[in-house]
Amino acid sequence: MGYEVLLISPHGKYVEEFKKEDLQWREFNLNRKGMNPLDEFLTILRLIILLSKEKPDITHFFTIKPVIYGSLAARFCQIP
Repeated sequence: MGYEVLLISPHGKYVEEFKKEDLQWREFNLNRKGMNPLDEFLTILRLIILLSKEKPDITHFFTIKPVIYGSLAARFCQIP
């Protein structure tokens, strides 16, 4: 359908599968249990920078922290 999907995740066991399927993937680490407001803000800022650079057509996030932070970053970048 012409969409560009960017997969963002920590390096893990599925990365090679993403590459085999010729999917775009960028490594992105975040502290899943972090609660420091400054660190959390910087994580959102890193996502905004990444999305601004990559300019994907669509984003999809799962697990609670990436959903919240990714949705905020995508909205800021005007990406559905």
